[in-house]
Amino acid sequence: MIKKINQLICFLLLFSHVMVGQSIKAIVADAETHQAIPDVFVFLDNSSTGSITDEQGVFTLKIPADQSVELVFSHLNYELLSLSLKDGESIGDTIFLEPTGILLNEAVVTTKAKPRVRYRWLKRFRDEFLGLDYDKKLIRLVNPEILLFEQNKGVLKVSSKESLIIENKLLGYRIQFFLTVFESYNNGGDLRYHGKVFFEPMKGTKKEMARYKRNRSKVYKQSNRRFFAALGQQKTADLANYEVGYSVFNKTGQIVNYEPMSIDALEIKEVRKDVYEIAINRILTITNNQSKIKQAGIRNMGTTLDSRVGDFKQTQNNIPRSYLWSKEGRIVVNKYGTILNPLELEEAGYWSSLRVASLLPLDYKVRARAKL
Repeated sequence: MIKKINQLICFLLLFSHVMVGQSIKAIVADAETHQAIPDVFVFLDNSSTGSITDEQGVFTLKIPADQSVELVFSHLNYELLSLSLKDGESIGDTIFLEPTGILLNEAVVTTKAKPRVRYRWLKRFRDEFLGLDYDKKLIRLVNPEILLFEQNKGVLKVSSKESLIIENKLLGYRIQFFLTVFESYNNGGDLRYHGKVFFEPMKGTKKEMARYKRNRSKVYKQSNRRFFAALGQQKTADLANYEVGYSVFNKTGQIVNYEPMSIDALEIKEVRKDVYEIAINRILTITNNQSKIKQAGIRNMGTTLDSRVGDFKQTQNNIPRSYLWSKEGRIVVNKYGTILNPLELEEAGYWSSLRVASLLPLDYKVRARAKL
């Protein structure tokens, strides 16, 4: 087998083992035995682009030529691996995966919880992971039985060795979510979660496909991606729908003293091609004056790093308001509106309530003429 890998490497070297146009090609092998691994799922994080290694462990994948991407490798018997690639960067000839093992405490966690306790934990997970007001008729977690729960000192931790499957018939995606972190604090108050995501577009009738298109456009227009894409690309018409300002925490942790400001006053610099850094020294507060929401659907919930989130109030007439702050004093985004440093940020308000049920892939193409 090792001889076969060496032969394949020579073959790739003769032709191309790096990006050629918009394609990459390499071998995936075991880090201990150096044997090729078939059936490894290789995909671009947060996209609908993926591939599977063949019997020789070889995969070919098309990637955007003008974007930095994160390449993810998944196999049940190996640790999840992600590689960040910048424009034109090589991934090498061979990618090595580390074999995984079963942790002892996982077996304990799955067996000690009584059915009613697990049911309560599962309901809490669904609400916080998918979103408080997700449509239970159209959006469902297909394989909840794979979840492992652990609660300690009020913190609920959820993990899984397999990818979670979410069937979203509202937006027309079947999602694989590889959960890396899920920690829920204060009985559903603050939340920290992260993972790698793959979107498989669902097929449907002409009427269903039209509905998917409308719903995707609506979700995009309410998301932070639209705001940051307009900000990075200086789309004045789109930015006209937003009001921005700064707020602060008071001594009890509430968000107070909102001060409006001009969007032009934000400090933005291009740190590399199509990547922008927005300097923030307080709580950046964004109001989307184009949208209206149901007040009952928003609670005091935040996606945070250290479980801190302040109280917040919506503007009049249920117009959504969102809050972001960073210990590093910055928000890094690309021209498509994707936040590139999410683990440095904390957030509260409307955008923090949009969870997995509202996710769109990065390669979702915005249709300027889409009608809501």
